[in-house]
Amino acid sequence: MKNVIETLQEKYNNVARNDKAKLAKFLKRRRMELGYTLEEVSDGICSTSYLSKIENCQVEVDDNYYHMLFEKLHLEYQSIVEHRMVPIYTEIIKAYLKDDRAFIESKLNGIVGNNAYCDTEIEMLVVIYNLIGGSMEEASTSIRKLELVKNTLSLDELLFLSFLNVVYDYKTYRFDAVKENIEVLLRSSTTDEVMHLAIIDLALNYYYEAGFKAQFYHLYAEYLNHPLKKIFSRIELIHSLQELVLLGEERDDLDDQFYLLNSITPPELLSIYHYYYGWYLVNKKAYEQAFLLMQNEPNTVQNLTVMGISVNRINDFNVSIEYLQILKNQDLTINGPYEEFLDYMRLKLEQYGYSYLHNYLKHQILPHQKRYQCAFLLKEEEHEYQKVAFELGRYKEVVKAFLKI
Repeated sequence: MKNVIETLQEKYNNVARNDKAKLAKFLKRRRMELGYTLEEVSDGICSTSYLSKIENCQVEVDDNYYHMLFEKLHLEYQSIVEHRMVPIYTEIIKAYLKDDRAFIESKLNGIVGNNAYCDTEIEMLVVIYNLIGGSMEEASTSIRKLELVKNTLSLDELLFLSFLNVVYDYKTYRFDAVKENIEVLLRSSTTDEVMHLAIIDLALNYYYEAGFKAQFYHLYAEYLNHPLKKIFSRIELIHSLQELVLLGEERDDLDDQFYLLNSITPPELLSIYHYYYGWYLVNKKAYEQAFLLMQNEPNTVQNLTVMGISVNRINDFNVSIEYLQILKNQDLTINGPYEEFLDYMRLKLEQYGYSYLHNYLKHQILPHQKRYQCAFLLKEEEHEYQKVAFELGRYKEVVKAFLKI
């Protein structure tokens, strides 16, 4: 039987081998990114076949070889050892879950400056930085670049890139693509608890937006048992509020639970609280209260949509027109389901004819919702379509829309 010292030594050796394997993989990727051949890098240091064995982790390598080989690739070995043994992606995912773009920017600048990471790794950090900041075109460009080198990625990196792809699809309302890929991510085997939590967080947000209540509640139960849940107060608040909003679609006696969450929500997260509380008020038919609550919040398409639905449901036409003027003064440049709905609201309250509104709903908004699948808006837009079709005497369309034929 192995004694404690032997076991410790074995574990130490395994860690050392894993660290060397990381260096070997990095060496190979750096060489390929620079376009160097095995012959060019090995020249004067070792044989070509030996370098190939080093890159493929087939031999134990003395540090002196790494010193010389990385020098050939214009890198300092000591800097690489110092920085690359830190799990950078875990740190970045933590920052993503905290919505801490400043940390990611600082980390990205440091990585570019210390020359211990290859272009592929830096590109991945650029993607997540742009995703948090809302720079979707830049994120898309970087994702396309990374897709070209996906066969060179490690399993952890491939999972990270897949996660970034689904985040991009979610943030650009490509819910059809999210639906196809989110289950693959959830089934992916990972020992990284932070990455696992990030995937659960993304899936919960998608299920909530798409109106998949059963999937949301099932995954939410798993989320509540996650060991790192309490560390990330921002997403804990979001998912607690999402659950209350979904419950609030069936009942209107959840005020005490919302007030309790309000009392423990830190000031920097109050805007998130108000957004979901606004949806709850809409479900309670407290439309004016919801509108006035969101009027003081940041000018986002999500917040304005709560206001738009409130305006749409207020029975007092004069009040609706007054509130519409407030909405019309907002400058929206983000394309997507929320903006289309607000545009419909403008047309409706400016008293465009039923025929025009019918065509706009039937041929533009509702077809787009097949791609967006944004449940809260879809329900409102289908209701609008039924009303407009009824006013035009198109009763068959009303029945078909109601039955979703």
